[in-house]
Amino acid sequence: MDLFEQYQKDWKDGKANQDSNPLLNLKNKEIMDQLIRYEQEETRAIKKGVIGGAAGIFIGLVGALIGMKLGNVPITPQMIAGIVVMLFSLLFSVYNMHQKEQILTANQNSTTYLQEAKEKLIARKLKIKKHYMIYIVLLMIGMGLFTTMLPYFIFATIVVVGLLYTIWDVEKDPHLVKHLSELDQRISDLK
Repeated sequence: MDLFEQYQKDWKDGKANQDSNPLLNLKNKEIMDQLIRYEQEETRAIKKGVIGGAAGIFIGLVGALIGMKLGNVPITPQMIAGIVVMLFSLLFSVYNMHQKEQILTANQNSTTYLQEAKEKLIARKLKIKKHYMIYIVLLMIGMGLFTTMLPYFIFATIVVVGLLYTIWDVEKDPHLVKHLSELDQRISDLK
């Protein structure tokens, strides 16, 4: 459990006090509640994405395997490799999206802490974008291997990832913009 998670737990349990609190100057309950809410919303969104991705992969695989069984299509090593790559893409995505960078809190005042929290939120959104694109690449390659139409799926991957990279501007994400503007307001209130 990192320092922020421990502080969240202490805050929720009402145990946060000046002696146990590593954020000595952070006394604004609204700031902590806002940061905790954002973490919870982000975690819920990641869980929904993982459940949706897993359901899509498994429903697609079951449907394909049923179709193969009905059509007497033999399972080849290339198809098995495709399944492994698709499952790996899901595990890779889950693992990397749950990795969080810790915010160093020792000897920081509230303004410095909030400024660093802002930077970490933007960095985390950029990291999620990068890992989501890697997930799409691995998933599409796995589907290409499974269907034995790899060249078509590679072309589709290049198009989809290129569009996603161009269109998805992390710093204009409405949820993040709203949260960052609230943090900016809190920072200006502390000055």
